Amino acid sequence: MTRDEFITILKEELKNLPSAEVEDILYDYEEHFEVGLSKGKTEEEIAKELGNPKTIAKSYKANYRINNAENNPSTKNLFSAILAAVSLGFFNLVFVLGPFIGL
Repeated sequence: MTRDEFITILKEELKNLPSAEVEDILYDYEEHFEVGLSKGKTEEEIAKELGNPKTIAKSYKANYRINNAENNPSTKNLFSAILAAVSLGFFNLVFVLGPFIGL
């Protein structure tokens, strides 16, 4: 996966977060690519080391919802945080642990 593909997927998956937060996240990952390239790595190697951009985005979204529920405790925010945590756990179980146990 190239840098542009990685950033495009990550940006698309983060579209429901506030734009300032998305920009910060994208900036961080652009920096990862810059540092890796300066060390002689290819874009594909860097992308592989960083991981799946969809998984990364799910983690950021879950963290955002949990922080939002902590700062603004309402039924909707708490439910959203619980749902995000459960879906991230299921996603990790299937796509991260699954290959190791042969699912």
